[in-house]
Amino acid sequence: MIGNDVIDLEILLSENWDTSRYLNKLFLPTEQEFIFHSAEPNIYLQLLWSLKEAAYKAHQRRFNLSRAYNPLQFSSQVYSETKNELLGKVETGNAIYQTSSIISKDHIHSIAREDTKDLIKSIFETPIDLKKEILLEYSRLYSIPIKELSIQKNENQIPFLYRNKLKLEIDFSFSHHGKFSAFILALTNS
Repeated sequence: MIGNDVIDLEILLSENWDTSRYLNKLFLPTEQEFIFHSAEPNIYLQLLWSLKEAAYKAHQRRFNLSRAYNPLQFSSQVYSETKNELLGKVETGNAIYQTSSIISKDHIHSIAREDTKDLIKSIFETPIDLKKEILLEYSRLYSIPIKELSIQKNENQIPFLYRNKLKLEIDFSFSHHGKFSAFILALTNS
């Protein structure tokens, strides 16, 4: 399973992001320590939030869970940082999701996955219909007429890809924040 999250860095998650009251609702003590020992605490706070969001989306889809997000149930960690990418993991219960993130001057994009499937990812800097973009990409990749494809949500509001009325076991995730939109699409079935 896969999940992704994009954050527009021009929008603060909270004006009170550096207060213990705010941080204690969202981040474990080890995560708070990581945030405040980083060179840019506000950016790394948003990075860890992005990791948790991406992992939550993958976890919800993996176990077909209803929407009930408690960020303290997700423990995030960054263990490798290069000029171009940050690698880490998010744990919740017995599940572990590997993460990768890109921080640019104006946005953060994070991906969480339980396996190493090849992915297509797209980030847009304008409001866009992500469902339509995923359908177009899938149609192009597999030479399927787009009119045969649709996205429908199940009882837990998890979106799935359908061809005609047949549910396809294809992993994908979309996200938007501020002026940014992003999606990821697995190139192989679940």
